[in-house]
Amino acid sequence: MYIKDKYGTKEYYAKMYASMIAGLICAPLSHPFDTIKTGMQGDVQKTKYGGMIETYRTMLGEGGIPRFFKGLFFRTLRMMMGIYIINDCKLRLAPLLYSV
Repeated sequence: MYIKDKYGTKEYYAKMYASMIAGLICAPLSHPFDTIKTGMQGDVQKTKYGGMIETYRTMLGEGGIPRFFKGLFFRTLRMMMGIYIINDCKLRLAPLLYSV
C-alpha cells in the first residue's frame, strides 16, 4: 500500500486515510449529478422536472449553485465509509477468490 510504505503508518490507518482522501475527492465531483438524478427519480410524473438539462435549470433557478451541494457533508461521510468497507472486503477476499 502506497500510504503505508511511503509514510510508515500502520495498515489500518493507511486504509482509513486512503478512504478519507478518496471520499473527499469523489463526493464533491459526483454530488451535483446525484442531486439532479435524485430530483428526477422523485418526480415520477415529471410535473416539476423533465430531462437532465431541464432538471438542472429548474434546480439552478430554485437555489443557485448551492442547491446542487445540499447534503454534501453527509454524502462525503457515507462515501468515505463505503470506500473503506469495499476496500477492506476486496483486500480480504481477493486472496481467497484468486488463490490460483
